[in-house]
Amino acid sequence: MSSSNLKSRARALAENQTAALGLILGIGIVLRLILTAGTTGVLWPDSLTYFKWARQIAFHFNFSDHAPYRTPLYPIFLAFFLRLFGTSPLSGEIIIAAQRVLGLLSAVFVYKTARRIFSPSTALVSGVLYVASPLQLFYETVVQTEVLFMFLLSALIWRFVLLFCASDTRETPAYGGFALLGWLAGLLTLTRPIGKLLLPLLLLLLFCRSSNRRALVPQAILSLLIFCATLFPWLAVNRHSYGFWGLSQDTGLNLFHRVFDVDRTPPPDNSRFPMVDKIYRKVAVGNQVSYFKVYFGLYKRKVHFVAADRKMAGYAMEALRQHPEIFIIGTLRTFFRFFFDNRNSIHFCNLPRSKYLCDPGAKRIRLKPFPNRLDGSLFVAPKIVYWIFYLLRSINPALLSLLFLTGGCIFLSRSEMNRWAGGILLLVILYFAGLTAVFNTPEDRFVLPALPFMLMFASFALVSAAKAAQGKSG
Repeated sequence: MSSSNLKSRARALAENQTAALGLILGIGIVLRLILTAGTTGVLWPDSLTYFKWARQIAFHFNFSDHAPYRTPLYPIFLAFFLRLFGTSPLSGEIIIAAQRVLGLLSAVFVYKTARRIFSPSTALVSGVLYVASPLQLFYETVVQTEVLFMFLLSALIWRFVLLFCASDTRETPAYGGFALLGWLAGLLTLTRPIGKLLLPLLLLLLFCRSSNRRALVPQAILSLLIFCATLFPWLAVNRHSYGFWGLSQDTGLNLFHRVFDVDRTPPPDNSRFPMVDKIYRKVAVGNQVSYFKVYFGLYKRKVHFVAADRKMAGYAMEALRQHPEIFIIGTLRTFFRFFFDNRNSIHFCNLPRSKYLCDPGAKRIRLKPFPNRLDGSLFVAPKIVYWIFYLLRSINPALLSLLFLTGGCIFLSRSEMNRWAGGILLLVILYFAGLTAVFNTPEDRFVLPALPFMLMFASFALVSAAKAAQGKSG
């Protein structure tokens, strides 16, 4: 077959949305079937907390027995399956299968978003790269919030892009679309609180771009009202359980972790929080991670969880004000590492004749639905899984980031592209990168929300390079 025939067939495949989605889902299903045969649900230390809470919801309808820094949607997701199938190993397998389905649906939303903003070819490449991403495949196997969060995030951005493009063509988007947007943003925030500022920022971007701002105001208000109404029941639960109106109480925990555990900032002099200071100086000796030790140390001294979080926030702010240069340098370093650091969350534990996906720090944890260990007699499937991840992980994250930056520059330089729509994706990337840089470390689970949108620009760079090469050869 000649190269021209191959090019025409590839172009026809990309142009045909049904065929393109079929290819993306086909690749995704094959990979996930192999993973299902060669892995088991991976537990992290947090998984135990989510499972206990889900069991309380499933069998006692108890939502209030929770830590104040948690939100409820993922435990509700787990509880749905526990209620239907009990706590048998079958329920664990069904939960992981459901997470894999959410991953496939996320890939569909990624494809549709890229097709709307870029081109059919870029959308096809983006969908394939995302559905085969080692980070996405790994987190679909982990009993954590990430996959549910990614599903809701991809659905939210796709829904917003549709509204944005309708506004861009001077059409009047329906109120139902804005109501759905607010509901999705509420569910996203109930999965992980990091999503709480995303909807206001997106609506602000839409307001800046809209040519009919007067009509947009009631639609945006409706979206925000639905968003708040979705969150309100959970705010009421926290008010009843812990005495505060809020999604979660973890600002102090995160800031304390960032200032002292990540940046290793010296403790403040003459602190207004002597109890925090005393506990921290005691536990910091020989401990790389101290924030939860301080948190529970305060609780043991009869300090309420909410008050403990506020005291830790105040103590961290004192250190930050005394050493601002450490925080500024640390923020810039973390922002850079967000894009260029090596990915380190994917681990394998040993079987007698093979390896299996695991978290080394939690491999001793066992739950009835999640044995957290493969049968040692298995050999072929785990070996295939190991080599799949080995090959996929061999792609350097720095290469992806360089392609993302190249694609972003090419996109913004072309007047025929919808730069404002591309700005939506850049805003989402900077949103998660910025919050991670300020409050956290560049762990893979914090990078994951930005991944599909980075892949879109990287795919655009690859497609642009291929077209340029084709033009030269022609």
